[in-house]
Amino acid sequence: MSKTKPTRTVRKPSTVSSLEKAEEFVEKGPGTQVPRNPEPQGLEHSEPQLPKHPVSQTSAIVTRKDGRTRRRITVYLSVDLAMKLKVRATTEDLEMSQVVESALAAYLAD
Repeated sequence: MSKTKPTRTVRKPSTVSSLEKAEEFVEKGPGTQVPRNPEPQGLEHSEPQLPKHPVSQTSAIVTRKDGRTRRRITVYLSVDLAMKLKVRATTEDLEMSQVVESALAAYLAD
């Protein structure tokens, strides 16, 4: 494959507004600072609002096709345990998440 060279383009000179800003800076003198990004006028500053449900904003909330809403998490299992989980879910015609959810519910039951 042959590499193509990038196309070079010539930029247009500065616009009139840039020249006006430069002249204004020169007239004010070198000791004054011109704001780089002036605040837009008419806008009020307010405290940022926190989301009502921070978990749903930061976590992966998934709505399944059957209407179930679930939170996606990552769980690390040993290779043997992961294989047993996959075999159990396949033999019972369930999703692996359903098997894990029922096992955790039984484990965490009071």
